[in-house]
Amino acid sequence: MSRMFSWFYYLSGRTHVSITLLWMNYSRFISKQSSRRKPSCISELRRALENGSPSLVWLASGMPSPEKFPFREMTVTLEGGKQLTLSKEALSTGLQYGPSQGYPLLRKQLKRMVEQWHSPPRWAESDLLVTVGNQDGVSKALDMLLDPEDFIVVPDPCYSDFLCMLTALAPQIVAVGVDDEGIRPDILKSSLEKAISSGSTGIPKALYLVPNSCNPTGTNMSEERRQEIYAIAQQYDLIILEDDPYFFLQFNEKVLIHELLTFWGDEGFKKHISDICQFYKDRRDAMIQALETHLNGICEWIVPEGGIFVWLKVLHLNDTSAMLLERAAKGDVVLVPGREFMVDSTKPCPYMRAAYSCATPEEMMKGMENLAKLIQKEIELQSTHK
Repeated sequence: MSRMFSWFYYLSGRTHVSITLLWMNYSRFISKQSSRRKPSCISELRRALENGSPSLVWLASGMPSPEKFPFREMTVTLEGGKQLTLSKEALSTGLQYGPSQGYPLLRKQLKRMVEQWHSPPRWAESDLLVTVGNQDGVSKALDMLLDPEDFIVVPDPCYSDFLCMLTALAPQIVAVGVDDEGIRPDILKSSLEKAISSGSTGIPKALYLVPNSCNPTGTNMSEERRQEIYAIAQQYDLIILEDDPYFFLQFNEKVLIHELLTFWGDEGFKKHISDICQFYKDRRDAMIQALETHLNGICEWIVPEGGIFVWLKVLHLNDTSAMLLERAAKGDVVLVPGREFMVDSTKPCPYMRAAYSCATPEEMMKGMENLAKLIQKEIELQSTHK
């Protein structure tokens, strides 16, 4: 079995996504549908524009003439009052057809950022693709990788929209339990062995992970845990799909983020990230205060070290779905049922996910008060139906 390893890395944030591919033979991983694709001739020719001379005459594709674009200049006001002016040339470039991989100058900037923040091995031999967001990038990766009945490994619970993407592809899902550091290596290894020994369609191709401030659990993978998972991926020849929208949204000045920010030279970006982290840390603290005030003894939770979610377990309910989907809005509080994040959504689930990104501290306090009343009523309701 090959020991070579590949890494799909999704640059933090929902706006732009970069995918890095370390060199290896990918033929085993490509789906039948993707293997039938062929590149567009015009797209291949358009590569010449990236490094073409100023005198290059482009007559290959039906691009609209920039002379008729309606926008000539645009000024936007940023937070703090500073203004950013986009010139006619910049607007024309943005409105014009471009390379499928993304705007060349943005790709160049993102490649530099990936190298400075992550230093991937053999980065000079890798490439980067800009998509319209993490979910678009993940969806494209899944289409490229999976045929019906192929195996894919996911944590359980798992990001709900990722599970929705899988339904159309009809893969075999290997669900691996988690603890307070994310996916468990011992269960991962035993689950892989079980899948391989099933003798159906071969070994799993890919492992999906959200290592930083996982949605929905809010857990962070330690460096030791990451190394364990990496070693297992090498051993079983797995591609890792790393979905990392909360890389910069971390509250503790340890792991990684503090050292990287110290290393980073762009003071404006550093201040922006610092301000965002402080803002959401304050929101996190307000949520925890509201939980401690109203839900002690009713729920259990892990205090998130980053991201925007709290994963709650209701202690005296077997399932939260009916309560949250049918009765919560009437009680003036709305959360997502934990069952939506479970690989097997037919089983009862006592968990739920609360987001603290937009609610004010006062709203959170009132919301948790309403939730406590809702849970108490639900416990009474379920006890009368036993």
